Amino acid sequence: MVNCVILALLFLVDVFTKDIAFRTLAFGQNIALAPMISLCLAKNYGLGFGLGQNWTQLILIANLIILLIFSYVFYKNKENNKFIWILVLAGGFGNCFDRYFLGFVRDFILISWGTWSWPIFNIADIYISIAFILLIGTNKSHATQKNI
Repeated sequence: MVNCVILALLFLVDVFTKDIAFRTLAFGQNIALAPMISLCLAKNYGLGFGLGQNWTQLILIANLIILLIFSYVFYKNKENNKFIWILVLAGGFGNCFDRYFLGFVRDFILISWGTWSWPIFNIADIYISIAFILLIGTNKSHATQKNI
């Protein structure tokens, strides 16, 4: 039950931050938060890094299938890494929510330095990235323990 509450809260944080950004910022506006971090609106009609643009329906269907599989694995998982699954599901459902209701994913966080910039992203993308890093770290520590 606690896991479901955490999942719901993370999902809501993602959806609300996207909503606030898209209601308060204008397209083309760039608000610096820190030396390398700013807010800048973008509509992503594809996947990460601009891949699969205008394949929204196919991406949505694939998203839903993957989320259903992940939800089942999360439900059946008895290991201690449930937080990784919570992050993946919260991020996945957050971006899926946008695709379903808006036809695109709302992105608003920009990291840049000089002329270089990372693709604009959102809180859901942060959740998924942290989960990926934790998953690599977890698997690395399991592999090290097995070799001992």
